[in-house]
Amino acid sequence: MKNLLNSVNQCIHYLRELIAKAENSISDTSKDTLRITHSRGRTSYYKQLPSGQKIYIPKKDMHIAAELAQKWYILKVLKLMKAELKALLAFISCFPSTGIDEIYNSLSPERKALVTPIRLPAQQYVQRWQNTPYKGKPFREDDHSSFYTDRGERVRSKSEVIIANILYKLGIPYKYECPLNLNGIIIYPDFTILDIRTHREIYFEHFGMMDNPDYVREFVRRIALYEQNGIFPGKNLIFTMESLSQPLDILVLKKMLTDFFFNQETQADVFSL
Repeated sequence: MKNLLNSVNQCIHYLRELIAKAENSISDTSKDTLRITHSRGRTSYYKQLPSGQKIYIPKKDMHIAAELAQKWYILKVLKLMKAELKALLAFISCFPSTGIDEIYNSLSPERKALVTPIRLPAQQYVQRWQNTPYKGKPFREDDHSSFYTDRGERVRSKSEVIIANILYKLGIPYKYECPLNLNGIIIYPDFTILDIRTHREIYFEHFGMMDNPDYVREFVRRIALYEQNGIFPGKNLIFTMESLSQPLDILVLKKMLTDFFFNQETQADVFSL
């Protein structure tokens, strides 16, 4: 519910910005409108005054027709946006001020011991998810590399150390090479990440040898396998790439993770007008 409330508040903020922008764009405050007629294959444009009088707009003055058409469009959109804003504000005013998690957290220790929460508070959910045991992909016996993260786990490359440490420092829960069953095919995503806001699992792959043609073919096959199982880049799959000439950009990596897990915009879904 908290995510819903945040989305609604973001939508309200966005609508207010659009309304202000639309109102500022209307320079003509008159009640003149545009009238368009069609006769014998010819289109004619008129400025219609509130009195009903029509004034013909010649081709050289088509900017007047464009301004009237734009004003009509903006006024229609403004009416709809204001109605949506009114509805969202009414919804917010009726929204409970206390969330589900707050009720459970407010219980005494004795009562908590007797209650099974409908939904675990975020911190407890993360802890349970993080502590669920799994069997990762084994290292080959002849692999003597020694790449270790700040959490003390062994990974397969220096770049994966960097990624794991950034996730850890940002407070983003992750599992390294946790098995994933894709329609009977077991794969081991480099990182399985928990989106704390939505409780969704996001898969993060790092492709580190993009100079190698065989590796690139495997990259294409891997992405296709994800997509065939409903896991799509930008939705529940993110990835980074590097080559010898183009190493992993740490600043870009930090920004990508921060934007995706903390500042992710949902305008495409929430702000459809």
